[in-house]
Amino acid sequence: MKRSRFLFVETFYGGSHRAFADAVVRHSRHEIDLVTLPDRHWRRRLQIAAWQVAERITNLEAYDGLLVTDLVDLSELRGVLARRATLPPVMLYMHESQMTYPPTQRRTPPRELLLLELKNIASAERVLFNSRSHRDTFAEAARAFLATYRTADTIAPPAAIEAAVETAKTAPVHYPGAERCPRGNRAPLSAQAESDEAPLIIWNHRWEYDKDPESFFRALPALARDGVAFRVAILGEESRIMRPRFEAAAAELGDRVVHLGYAESSAAYRHFLESGDLVVSTAIQENFGIAVCEAVLCGCVPVLPRRLSYPELVPEQYHERCLYDDEPGLYRRIRELLSLRPLHRKTLAAELQRAFQRFERGRLAPQLDRELDRLAASR
Repeated sequence: MKRSRFLFVETFYGGSHRAFADAVVRHSRHEIDLVTLPDRHWRRRLQIAAWQVAERITNLEAYDGLLVTDLVDLSELRGVLARRATLPPVMLYMHESQMTYPPTQRRTPPRELLLLELKNIASAERVLFNSRSHRDTFAEAARAFLATYRTADTIAPPAAIEAAVETAKTAPVHYPGAERCPRGNRAPLSAQAESDEAPLIIWNHRWEYDKDPESFFRALPALARDGVAFRVAILGEESRIMRPRFEAAAAELGDRVVHLGYAESSAAYRHFLESGDLVVSTAIQENFGIAVCEAVLCGCVPVLPRRLSYPELVPEQYHERCLYDDEPGLYRRIRELLSLRPLHRKTLAAELQRAFQRFERGRLAPQLDRELDRLAASR
C-alpha cells in the first residue's frame, strides 16, 4: 500500500490530546509529522492558534493531507496557509466540543464559540468524531443551537453551516483508544484470589465538576459505614480549586485511601491500574473514556453510568454487571462486585479486558490509516 505523508496539527498538546497524537505518529503506516502548541489557555489559544501554527509550517507542499483537532479556527488556518501554497485536504478530528459540554450557572459558552465548531466542520474535507455518542449528541445540540440562532437574530445561517449539522450526523467515528497494558505484571488469577488485601477501587479522572466526584464521595462512605471492605486510589489530573474537597473526602475515608493525587510517573500510574479491582466513573460529561479503557485493559472491572459513551464501550452482555442508572444504583453495583468471590471477580475482569482489547491503539491504527487514504485520494 502507498505510504503517504501527513501533517498532524495539535494546538492543545497535553493529556488525551497528546496521547492520541503520539499514538497516531507511532502506529500509523504513513509518515506523520507533528506541529503542536502547549496545552494551556485554550480560549486564548483559539483566537491565535491558526497564526501560531502557520508560522511553524514551512513545507506545506510536501504533505498529502492535514489532520487537525478541534481547538483551532480551521477556516482562519486555511486562509493563512492558502496565502503561501496550495492547501492539501484537511481532516478534522473532534476530540471534544463546547456544544455538548454541560453548562453551569457560572459557565455558559458564548454563541460565537459554538458557531466556530460548526464552521470548522464546514471547513474540513473530512470529519471524524471520537465516539458515536459524541457525534450524535453534537448533531442534536447543533440543530437546537441553530434553531435558537435563527430565532435570536431572525437571520438564517449560511447553507454551509446548516449542512455542517448533516455532515456531523453521518461522520465516521474513530476511537482514540488506549495504550496496551503491559502483559505479565499481574499474578495468576488463583494467586490474586488468595490475597488478604481488601479490593482496590480506582478513580482516575480529572478533578473537575463534569466528572461528578460528589456522587463518588457519597457512595464510598456509605459502603464503609455498611462494613464493606475496600481500599481506594484517587488518581487523575488535580485541580487547585477542587483539591480541598478531595482532601476532605479522603480524610473521611481514612486509611482506606492508599493514594490521593496525580501519579508521580506513568509507571506508578500503571502500577495502580494493574493492582486495581474496580474502576469507577460518575461522569456527567465524557466523549470517549480513555481513563476507563486504560484501567479495564489493566484488569479492572468498570462501574459506569448508563449514559454518555459508556454503553458504547461496554459489551451489551456486561451492561447489567457494570452500568448503573442513579446514585443508589452506583452503591449497589460497587457492593455487588465487591461481594463476589475474588476468583469470580478476577475472571470477570479478564473477560472484560479481552473485550476492551478492540480499543488498543495499535489495533485501531489501520482504521485511521484507511481514513487518511481517503483524505489523500480527495486531493
